[in-house]
Amino acid sequence: MSRILDCSAVTLEVWTRESGESAGAAAARIFARLLRGKLPVMGARVFARLERTGGGEQQPVRLELLDDGRGCPDATGSDGIYSAFVSNSALLGGGGAAAAFSVAVTAINGGGARVPKIGGEGRGKGT
Repeated sequence: MSRILDCSAVTLEVWTRESGESAGAAAARIFARLLRGKLPVMGARVFARLERTGGGEQQPVRLELLDDGRGCPDATGSDGIYSAFVSNSALLGGGGAAAAFSVAVTAINGGGARVPKIGGEGRGKGT
């Protein structure tokens, strides 16, 4: 039984968008594309940490990004694009003033991360 090793690099690309939702609802969306080579990584745990820039007393906000295709805001499940809404309350500074945040995203394999099988024994096994 031979084993094909996939030594492709794992990459994580992150971007944000304003949500356009009404006041009091979600203010922004965070997206993270997780790939191994050119293949999507499914089943990973992806977390975003938002920290107010310039100091302040507000604690960092931690969110889990999902790749479930439920449209909140993830449109397509198992495509390697993980996403989450960020609420207005998380983004507002003291006194309700808007604040700037830095975003750090981490992806981990809790034992269930995998890429789709593309043929050949051993291909597509967990990352």
